[in-house]
Amino acid sequence: MTSSSSSTIRRRRTAALLEYAQRLPRGPRRATLRTVVDLNRPVAERIARRYRRRGLADDDLRQAAYEGLTKAVGRFDPSRADDLLTFAVPTIRGEVQRLEHVENRMVLEPALRTLSGRDREIIRLRFTEELSQGEIGELIGVTQAQVSRLLTRILGDLRGALGDVDLRPLTSGPPPLVGHV
Repeated sequence: MTSSSSSTIRRRRTAALLEYAQRLPRGPRRATLRTVVDLNRPVAERIARRYRRRGLADDDLRQAAYEGLTKAVGRFDPSRADDLLTFAVPTIRGEVQRLEHVENRMVLEPALRTLSGRDREIIRLRFTEELSQGEIGELIGVTQAQVSRLLTRILGDLRGALGDVDLRPLTSGPPPLVGHV
């Protein structure tokens, strides 16, 4: 069986189960929705694999992807859309990215503690308050060029404190799509 034919079978079976679940009372409906989650787990696993080698355990990535799939299945309304995955894939990605963001924040916080109070304030103004370098300069009494040099030094210090930690999730979008889900 080819990948596209198994995908078509999965999509049709999912649609039929979701339609059937709409007519069931709560208990049997939940059991049917669990079957829908199980049927679509391979999709969640493929999405989780795209985020490998970014510093998170594979089990944690899969768990976040399954969580996203479960949320999407629970909120999906088959009367409003035809294909669950059109709705679910962004939710799954969002859960994996949220996990990545939380994990990297936890790593970043101890590194920030190694900075001086002034350096932490500059980082806060730039990346939390999203002020321009010129605006930061006005607040702390230096030029924009000096703020640029300070940020270069501070970020270098942070990179040194973090070692091999990959902070791309804090500054970039999802990894590029390869293949088709």
